[in-house]
Parts: sequence; structure tokens; C-alpha cells
Amino acid sequence: MMNEAAGGPLTLLTGHEVVVDGAYLAGGHGSVPGLGNVDPGGYVRMDRAARSGDIAAMRTEQEWLAALFEIAFAPVGKVGPAAGVGSFKTALYLMGIFETNAMSAPMTALEGENVDRVRQVLTSVGVELVR
Repeated sequence: MMNEAAGGPLTLLTGHEVVVDGAYLAGGHGSVPGLGNVDPGGYVRMDRAARSGDIAAMRTEQEWLAALFEIAFAPVGKVGPAAGVGSFKTALYLMGIFETNAMSAPMTALEGENVDRVRQVLTSVGVELVR
């Protein structure tokens, strides 16, 4: 509110995938979530809904994105960027967008059961996979 009262000198963004709707409702201007690499359209739709005041559509998109974000919790034995970014890269690989799910050193790509866990989440929410 203070930002608005001051004429809006700050652009307020959130990077947290599952509270974007709340950020908009609190006066935020947009988001920069890593999950936006996996489903940029979901965040675009939420932005449009926020700008038009369609709270129901915002909620629908946020619920979808929260379900999709479960990929970040799918890997076992990985934490932080290795789990989050690793699951995003693996999703993009499984969707046929990336040729590999390789990570920058010193992190290693998800393999085996962890790839299967990401695949299971993607399939459960209806994402079309090519691998």
C-alpha cells in the first residue's frame, strides 16, 4: 500500500511458484517463478486474470500450477536447486523441449527413479509427454 501511495516507484514481483495469486491480491505486479519455464502459459493466464480482476480464474491457474509444482518434491535424495531446477529440466526433457536434463556442475541430472517420479507427477496432472 505504501508503494501505491508513493506513486508506485517499485515493481513488486514474486518468485515463489505457489503464492503468485496472493502476491497479485496484495498489490504485486507479476512473477518470475522457475516453474514458468515448464508452463509459461499458466503464469501468463494468471497475469491476465489478475489484470482483469478475475479472481476465480487466478485461483484456477494457481491450483493447477501448485499441482504441477509437485515435481519439485518428487526427487528423492536431492534438495534445493538439485531438486527444483533438476525437476524443471527433467520435465522439459520429458516434454520434448530440452534434449537432455543435464545440470551445471557440480549438480547432477536426475536419473532413474527420480525421472520416473517427475514423469508420474506430470502424467497425473495431464501434461503431454513425448519421452
